[in-house]
Amino acid sequence: MGVLFTKPGDIIKIWNGGIAIHGALIGSVLTAIVFAKVKKVSFWKLVDIAAPSLLLGQAIGRWGNFMNQEAHGGEITRSFLENMHLPEFII
Repeated sequence: MGVLFTKPGDIIKIWNGGIAIHGALIGSVLTAIVFAKVKKVSFWKLVDIAAPSLLLGQAIGRWGNFMNQEAHGGEITRSFLENMHLPEFII
């Protein structure tokens, strides 16, 4: 099991980087539920309105991963690729 399931309390530890996309989504959904009940508006209409922002946030986050060099692994050797039985044009 992943860290998310073994230590769910770590999701909210923003001082340790805990508010990644899953923490932000959980917080956003809970906030939207409370907001919808208090303001007596449809939760599903709020979700429809917020959906494009979620996509934009994910795209910005991916660029952040790219700039921090987190979105890809390290260098590998040619022999490693050859042992994976990949087509020659990929190697």
